[in-house]
Order: sequence, then structure tokens, then C-alpha cells
Amino acid sequence: MEESNGLPMSNDLDILGALPYGLNFKFVDKILSVDKNSLLAQYTFRQDSIFYCDHFIDYPVVPGALIVESMGQAGLVCHAIYLMKPEENCFIPLLTFVNVEFMNVLGFGNECLITGKPVRMRNNYLESEVVLKSGDLIIARMKAGVSLINRK
Repeated sequence: MEESNGLPMSNDLDILGALPYGLNFKFVDKILSVDKNSLLAQYTFRQDSIFYCDHFIDYPVVPGALIVESMGQAGLVCHAIYLMKPEENCFIPLLTFVNVEFMNVLGFGNECLITGKPVRMRNNYLESEVVLKSGDLIIARMKAGVSLINRK
């Protein structure tokens, strides 16, 4: 991985390990590439997760709220962790605004690619444009911002 603020990021596990979520609420499997201008991550929505057992009977699809969560964790929070100095990576992300457009439904078991591109980052605030794709299909596009609240 490339360097962040002059400090090397050894691998995607550093970023994923710094996410402020428990194992059952992480919606990013892997960081494929990252630099100051973009992040590419992968996540597979697994059918056996408890979140999905009743979302929609006879037509199971991934809930839009979980698609947004995955996009936010990858395109905003993981990217913020990369962009910040390690000593600043003790924060809780507070979603301050989101504008999302869903373009296709997403079934379970599909590998998704999430691309995040920062629009601005300053004063512990990150705004990014994020796209989630499954294969050649764009599932959703989002512009969102998070405030990074210090938890020390």
C-alpha cells in the first residue's frame, strides 16, 4: 500500500483492524487498493447473516440500509483511516449527510466492489463520492459526509 501522511500502511489489515465496528457489523472484506485520491474495497453480502432472513419473503434482496452501510464503511471510514495519521485513528464516524441513488437490486452472495473518492477532508470531516458495483452493474451511487468524533 502507499504511504499516508508519510507513514507506511503495511496492508489492508491495518485499515480493517482500525475500523470501529465489531466483527458482526463489518461490511468490508478487503481493501484492494488505496491512495489519497481513491479507495477500492470488496465485500460479499452473505446469505447466512441474521440481517437477511426475512427481507423480502420469496424475493430475497440486500436491504438498502446495509448497502449504504457498506459504502460508508469502505468509501468513507476506511479511507479516513488511511488518510489520517495513526495517532488520529481513534474516532467514531458520525454520518452527517447522505444522498444515495439506488439503480439496481442486489441479491445475496454477490461480490461487490466499492469505490470511494474524497471530495474534501478537513477539520475531522470527510465528504466522498462512493459507488457500489456488482459485476458490471452499478447498484448504488452515494455522496456522503462523516464527522470524525474523537473517542479518547
